[in-house]
Amino acid sequence: MTKYKTVLTAIGLALALAACGEQRAAPPQDNPADAQQAAAVEIQTESERLNAFFEEVFDRDLARSPMSQTYLGIKDDYDKWDDISEVRRDEDIELVRHDLERLRTEFDPAKLDEEANLSYRIFELTAERTLAADRWRHHDYPVNQMFGWQSEIPAFLINMHQVADKSDAEAYIARLNGVKAVMVQVIAGLRLRADQGVVAPAFTFPQ
Repeated sequence: MTKYKTVLTAIGLALALAACGEQRAAPPQDNPADAQQAAAVEIQTESERLNAFFEEVFDRDLARSPMSQTYLGIKDDYDKWDDISEVRRDEDIELVRHDLERLRTEFDPAKLDEEANLSYRIFELTAERTLAADRWRHHDYPVNQMFGWQSEIPAFLINMHQVADKSDAEAYIARLNGVKAVMVQVIAGLRLRADQGVVAPAFTFPQ
């Protein structure tokens, strides 16, 4: 309950007691300026809490994606590739589901400023769409004539993995050695799709 509602409740109780013959001093009048300032502070506080939540989710997801770290110039996991296994995908979906639940239970859009409210709605919509689309996770072509891991891996190593010192070079070699494990996951995903009848058209393979 907000401070403003607490004040209103106290006033209502005082009036009821007065009607029953109790002698009570008249409560002080609310100061509109004070109430407005309190509301502004609450909005700012809630908006800051929401932004902290977004930052927490971003940092967590970034820590789970070595490739995203590299795109951002971060070298914490410079020798690793993303995990694209089904187990990791299941984990990611559960995290999105949990994030959406937290968003709706821990934050009230009515108590946010305009920008935070917009961010709330964007995050909510994105999470909803991610969860709804997961049923179709195998209805795509991870390898095709235009793009896919077979071209993304060399392009990533050439364009994104910068080698400035010995540790960068060692990380580069580690990533080269890790390509096989990535392709094992790619093949496993392709087989799951094939089992469901999702296979790229024959004309794409020669290309």
